[in-house]
Amino acid sequence: MKKAAVLLWFLLLPYLSRLPGGIEWVKAYLPDEGMMLFGLVFFGAFNLLPVVVMSAASKVVPPRPRVVTVIPFVVMSVATVVAHFDYDLSSDAQAAIWLIVAPAFVAILGAVSLALTRAAIWLAARQEESSRD
Repeated sequence: MKKAAVLLWFLLLPYLSRLPGGIEWVKAYLPDEGMMLFGLVFFGAFNLLPVVVMSAASKVVPPRPRVVTVIPFVVMSVATVVAHFDYDLSSDAQAAIWLIVAPAFVAILGAVSLALTRAAIWLAARQEESSRD
């Protein structure tokens, strides 16, 4: 259930982050009526790249501490909102490329935050072990 919630969250987050700009900003991310299904699936597939990082995090990380998966989730959520909040697709003919590139950057940022969080916890545990000796 948690994985489905994370999947749905990252699928809808680009659209939700556009809501403060009004319905016209949200409509800018929707494809034409003739290609609606294909466009939503295509765009959604790229938006799910951060879910791959979260899935890997849940496989790599032991059940405790959960902070190792929470921090990348928060970092990727904030990065997704920042990437899509006020991006103007009508600014340039190549502006739509960002819709594909942004999720890749967000996934990379999530992977880096996962690695740094994991390293910090490992260092803290190692320091705790050395202080006991």
